Amino acid sequence: MQSPANFPSLRERSAVVTGGASGIGAALTAAFSAQGARTAFLDIDESAAAKTIAGIVAKGLPAPHFVQCDLTNPQALSSAFQAIAALIGPPRVLVNNAARDDRQDFSAVTPESWSRTLALNLDHVAFASQAVRAGMAAAGGGSIVNLSSNNVLMGAKGMAGYVTAKAGIVGLTKALARELGPDNIRVNLSLIHI
Repeated sequence: MQSPANFPSLRERSAVVTGGASGIGAALTAAFSAQGARTAFLDIDESAAAKTIAGIVAKGLPAPHFVQCDLTNPQALSSAFQAIAALIGPPRVLVNNAARDDRQDFSAVTPESWSRTLALNLDHVAFASQAVRAGMAAAGGGSIVNLSSNNVLMGAKGMAGYVTAKAGIVGLTKALARELGPDNIRVNLSLIHI
């Protein structure tokens, strides 16, 4: 399959997508494969991952590597990135895509549900970025792209935790851009419509 856009700098570059088994993540995974990147993705859903890989291969693209991981577990996340580095080399591109926009009336929010929402939508962005930093810097630099939501600007009923987490990604991206810049690591933000 020929991609409508060609980015030679991605060819043979190691790229990782979190939450790459479905939705936007699956599309990103396929796009990196189409560019000839050494592609891997993390997700908890093995069944969806298998379907995504099959769909990519059916288009004549190289199969991406899949590492199953509960992104809310920082230790598991660190181990997953070690496994990915062994498969495709130190990631030079990381797209922090994984998210889950569960709705819950604010009056029903509990400390547990709040913490779970932040873990699902914010915490892993920090720990995935931390996991790739040393290898990315040693390889000469790279790019981290964090996906947030336009709901940060508009708000959304029943999504206080999600919107808060996505706002946190905006701040985290700015902080990491300053901190990782000297390592030749760009950290950028993309606001999507969710």
